[in-house]
Amino acid sequence: MNRRTFVKLVRLTAMAPTQLVTHGKTIENPVTPPSPNREVKVNKYLGTKLLCIVTCFSIVTSLGAQQNQGEKQITPDAPQNRRYATPTTPEEDRYIAPAEYPREVYWGDAHIHTRISVDASLWGNTLGPADTYKFVRGGEVTSFKGWKVKLGRPLDWTVISDHSDAYGFFQVMERGEPFVMAEPKGVRWVEMIKKKQTRQVADEFIKEWGEGKIQATWDVSADELLVPGWKETVDAAEDANDPGNFTAFIAYEWTSNPKGGDNLHRVVIYRDNADKTRDILPYTTTGSTGSEDPEDLWKALESYEEKTGGQVLAIPHNGNWGSMLMFDDVTFTTKEKFNKSYVESRIRWEPLYETTQIKGDGEAHPVLSPDDEFADYETWDIGNLAYTRKVTKEMLSRQYTRAALKTGLS
Repeated sequence: MNRRTFVKLVRLTAMAPTQLVTHGKTIENPVTPPSPNREVKVNKYLGTKLLCIVTCFSIVTSLGAQQNQGEKQITPDAPQNRRYATPTTPEEDRYIAPAEYPREVYWGDAHIHTRISVDASLWGNTLGPADTYKFVRGGEVTSFKGWKVKLGRPLDWTVISDHSDAYGFFQVMERGEPFVMAEPKGVRWVEMIKKKQTRQVADEFIKEWGEGKIQATWDVSADELLVPGWKETVDAAEDANDPGNFTAFIAYEWTSNPKGGDNLHRVVIYRDNADKTRDILPYTTTGSTGSEDPEDLWKALESYEEKTGGQVLAIPHNGNWGSMLMFDDVTFTTKEKFNKSYVESRIRWEPLYETTQIKGDGEAHPVLSPDDEFADYETWDIGNLAYTRKVTKEMLSRQYTRAALKTGLS
């Protein structure tokens, strides 16, 4: 099964729920399922000639898709290399994409956690990767509330991105492994889990993680903890992947929380199949080889490509929880101003940004965009992940994507 074809990232955008305007063409009711006989093959990478709209966590991303075979081609030699049938002005031509741009719309989710993520498990998620794929493909599953649930419209592609650190650690606590029970907090949390007090455990776990206490107690990035969950994730993606109909991306979330919980998370997505990814464990932020520095993550991604010949990218998210670190103007470790090498590396490994999701919209803030009536949509500007630092007005310009783009253009 070969999924290595045509991939190129296009752009980030936001779409209305009932009307999609793409490349000079308006599509009414874009949620209408595409034909099951479509020839477009969605490949294992966010991208190439593919236009994808991410909806499940209100993440919206534009990607590219392969043109249907047999579709009429418009060449540069044609009288009008444009979509409009009527003549346009030179000013209007600026907004008309060439014919080779994306034409297909696919719906998916680029950021899903299963029970392998310790926070998701503690908050109640009981579904593993296989059941998650079953659900997004239209199958019926039972939620942790006991409800029978099913999507009204199955997705075309999905990214399961469980946290790199403490990968599968909830299951370890649930079993009451000896090394967990050797610590007083482990004994306490195991008893709380048995009493179904998992949300309280989640809050305590996240706070202690942000403060570095979990890492000081247990080696939650040990290979013996990562291997079972990673194998389960990769195998589930291989089983669910159906070229031409559904794409299951192999991925994880690099979970960097420096300075007591400042969010620098990235979803790492592979273009490749199990033959390249199974033996390369998620890069973690703890342990002897781990790091909280994004530049070290990029080095790990580069090493992966050099070793396997594969391809991979990272998508950052939630700068609104990052205490200015996500869009800082200096490097993470050395605090030096960005140079050409840094900028080229960042755009090479992080061509996309997840600007909106369940933990708050990350595009704009009403303080930064007072004339934009939509700038207060789903605003979450409380603090970092561990609530060890509160958001101040001075932080905002380095936490939101619109301000970051302005900084980059200046």
